[in-house]
Amino acid sequence: ACLLDSQLPVKLWMQAAEMCVHVSNRLPQAGLGYKMTPYQALYGEKPSIGYFRPFGTLAITRKPQDTFGKLEARNQKMRLVGYASGK
Repeated sequence: ACLLDSQLPVKLWMQAAEMCVHVSNRLPQAGLGYKMTPYQALYGEKPSIGYFRPFGTLAITRKPQDTFGKLEARNQKMRLVGYASGK
């Protein structure tokens, strides 16, 4: 559903699935009695979810200093297709 809502190409289905799993692991689950998340069960601390954004959201990134000239754009528009892996 998140891939369809974002109107991004179907070839990004793997990134959409990974992002859904990332979010799901940070939400309370029935198997844990809705009292904790899989992330809490694994790491023993509540996960941070303040950075969550919808799949495909417009993102503005800053280009590295050596890739633009004095009168060129310093930012680049991109689309969010997932979060960095790891804790």
